[in-house]
Amino acid sequence: MFTVALHFLISYSSRRLEVIGVPPWEVPVISLFPLEIRNLAYYYTFFSLLLVTSFIVYLIFHSTLGLKLIAIREGELGIRVHGINTFRIKVLIFMFSAICWSVVGSIYSHFNGFVSPDSSFDLWISLRPVVYTMFGGLYTFIGPILGCSILLTIDRLLLTPMLPGFSPFLYGTILITMTLRQVFHKTT
Repeated sequence: MFTVALHFLISYSSRRLEVIGVPPWEVPVISLFPLEIRNLAYYYTFFSLLLVTSFIVYLIFHSTLGLKLIAIREGELGIRVHGINTFRIKVLIFMFSAICWSVVGSIYSHFNGFVSPDSSFDLWISLRPVVYTMFGGLYTFIGPILGCSILLTIDRLLLTPMLPGFSPFLYGTILITMTLRQVFHKTT
């Protein structure tokens, strides 16, 4: 809850700054030697980030760190009894996640060409990865990638041209359904 509250606080504060005259920050175009990064280059950049991140996550899944994370998920007290520092593991994974998000956010801001409260602090942008992960399947390696691919394909090819504005309803329904499925699955 704290993160959602912090999200709204930062969003509200930055919007208030824009009201009093601070415009969105323009991000300069990245140029590598004689080449300027444009849309196709962004595609390859994001795809290579997907491959590198997926490889690192795969290595984590199939390591002792992955086993420790599963043990923390199933019952933290049980792993702490064996003398494993769960706080250190959680901070390590949080740092890895923050590094991934900061790299993607930096490239995304260059892709947009500017940074504003609407492009950076939108709750919709923050909730999409959660919906993709839950739709694809929690606790799986390939599930979030497939969930993202399927939902984005449906959104871009069907919903946006035919039913504009229907995407939040669909994603909200998926989020509620998958959350209830997880809750009732854990209780049985």
